[in-house]
Amino acid sequence: MKYTLKICGATACRSNDSLKIMRKLKELIAERKQEFDSKNIAVEIKEVGCIGLCGKGPLMVVEPGSRLYTNLTVKDVETIVNSLLNNRIAENLLYQ
Repeated sequence: MKYTLKICGATACRSNDSLKIMRKLKELIAERKQEFDSKNIAVEIKEVGCIGLCGKGPLMVVEPGSRLYTNLTVKDVETIVNSLLNNRIAENLLYQ
């Protein structure tokens, strides 16, 4: 399974720490590399332009599935990583 995490890097999301979130994701995924490898899970992290919904940022789209996570914080990173490892959706972060 390969996941692509598209993190908004536009001004509104950056001003709400999207780059810190991206760094923390990279850090935690690297720390848990053996778990990802043992489950044959690959993760690509991309900074993208404006996703829209600037008032709900920082935003991230998880592919496959086009799941839109909103109002992210650095504290949400562990939830996101665990959801990837368990092939689950982080329901509490989904756009409503």
